[in-house]
Amino acid sequence: ILVGNVNSGGQDPVSLALDEKSLAGTQLSVINQAQDPSQGGGVPNLTSFLVGSSGALTPVTRSTVSFPAQSIPFEAVASPSGKFLFTVESNVGGTLNSYSIGVGGRFVLNNSVSPPLGSHFMGIAVHPALRAIYVAVPDTHLIEIYTYNTQGALAYHGSVNNPGQGVGWLAVSSGGYRLYSAESGSNSVTMYDLTESKYLKPVQLQHLTLKPGGSPANIKVSAGNTFLYVLGLDETGSGNSYLHAINTGNLLS
Repeated sequence: ILVGNVNSGGQDPVSLALDEKSLAGTQLSVINQAQDPSQGGGVPNLTSFLVGSSGALTPVTRSTVSFPAQSIPFEAVASPSGKFLFTVESNVGGTLNSYSIGVGGRFVLNNSVSPPLGSHFMGIAVHPALRAIYVAVPDTHLIEIYTYNTQGALAYHGSVNNPGQGVGWLAVSSGGYRLYSAESGSNSVTMYDLTESKYLKPVQLQHLTLKPGGSPANIKVSAGNTFLYVLGLDETGSGNSYLHAINTGNLLS
């Protein structure tokens, strides 16, 4: 049953972040990338909506955060506490940004950081229990690790090598024990151990090459960490787009 629909608040929406612990109530935030060449005059932005008990969306007044015109905002994720929202820009010179979410659902910028060892970020994932953030830096084959304090301020902690080419999308298991990455250039996925202190220095467990033809993009891990789902996009014109389902237990076999 369709509950309703609202304008996304911009052009070319590409990412959703659901925050069910926001001080304003359940809140859905949208990244409008404004990169679609068929739509002109748009400004990339972040905007937000409150989610009613029926699922209907109500725009948060004055919640829109505009990015510079040359920016390519890529993804948004909420912190496990519901207090903060993190966004990442994938253009050269783009930043990882931390916002506090106020009582009314509006965003207040805490700080922004640039990749110290690369030109641009891509995918982002947050640890579900600890104040750690993982961000892909494709041109240096790295995943960078950031921490944030109780006020939401970001700080660079370190990085871990990625064995693939073009690391982009990231996902963390619900228990916080595993980090997964998808690498479009090498058509592969990688699994890292985050147990105990390794959440700040991930240890690679396995690197797996996928079925040829699809370029891996968005990835999701099941709630029980049993399966990893990888979207493989056709970038060759052959029509071979895939949705890979991987048994994570078999990754170590």
